[in-house]
Amino acid sequence: MLVTYMQAEVDFDSDAIRAGRKVLTQAELNTLPSYMMTQMHTTDQPPLLLTEDEATLRSIRTLDYMPVVNFHTIGITYVGWGQTTEEEILSNETGSGDYQKFLEGIGTTVRLKGNTEIYHGGLDINEDLDGTHAYFWSDRTTQITFIVYTMIPLNKEGDRRLALSNKKRNAANCFVNIIWNESNEPYSLDTIASEFNSNSIVISRHSRSSSETDTIISSEISPTKEQFFKVKLVQTDGMPEVSPIMDEKIVSASSLAPFVRSVALKLSIFCQIYIGRRERSHWVARLDQIRQIADRALQKQNVISPPTAPRGALSPSISNATLSSMGRRVVSTETRTEGAASQRNEDDPLNQWMTKYDFSRYT
Repeated sequence: MLVTYMQAEVDFDSDAIRAGRKVLTQAELNTLPSYMMTQMHTTDQPPLLLTEDEATLRSIRTLDYMPVVNFHTIGITYVGWGQTTEEEILSNETGSGDYQKFLEGIGTTVRLKGNTEIYHGGLDINEDLDGTHAYFWSDRTTQITFIVYTMIPLNKEGDRRLALSNKKRNAANCFVNIIWNESNEPYSLDTIASEFNSNSIVISRHSRSSSETDTIISSEISPTKEQFFKVKLVQTDGMPEVSPIMDEKIVSASSLAPFVRSVALKLSIFCQIYIGRRERSHWVARLDQIRQIADRALQKQNVISPPTAPRGALSPSISNATLSSMGRRVVSTETRTEGAASQRNEDDPLNQWMTKYDFSRYT
């Protein structure tokens, strides 16, 4: 079977595949042979045979439950013209045309109800209580769910304060929020109070008229003209200044969504470490689990059959040295070279620094 997979890899881009003379089976298409070979053979270690005891099986089950990507939730809030209170802002169910274009650029819409394939960020996926759809973005290592206030319905029956509280409960728990500010007033973090919301990326128009219609700069009136927006980070007291938008930046409308998404993601990663005390990504956690399984397997192998030198083999101390005619032991050139290199590594401050701090814990 392994030969078949290897042959499939060799022939995958060949003329026979492109011409349709050879058709790969589904097993060949679903299996990455280079990955299999890498896991089975490395340059310095042979494959490990795991014992089928309860401890090993439990460790493998734990690994299966660990996510393979990192999760983030980022809130998005629309502030309309002249709005300054929490109730006014949370009552918004739509936004401006430019705001809608921004949402379309920051992610794709996904259906929430019954969706177990993505990270839903705490949004309801059973009864559409938090809206029918959400904006979502992902790559090979990350999934982001954007909790958009204008997409979450506001229950207009019963206690209005309770309805407002239910609407803001998810986005208020995000470390990072994006504020689309159309109010023509500076945005304050106290507008929508939250214990967790420590970083707000505020987007406002670069210039605007004195009326709500904004006929001078609206993209709906002048669709051929490039629009520009101001982007600035507003933080709570005590937060480190770790973002390039601590100073206000001017960004074009065409670049606004990917720029803000990138900044928000990096801020979310920082907050998970700085506030959430999460020192490991899911990838690093999975790697640690795999190393623990391998270490336990090696310990069991050493207990069962400790390594012994082959009969007749010379000891390392003798094999790396020769005896002179005076009977003194002379270390070979190869051994001296290795020792000098080791001494240089110990004396190198950069190597000492890299050894002291394990940067893989955060990447």
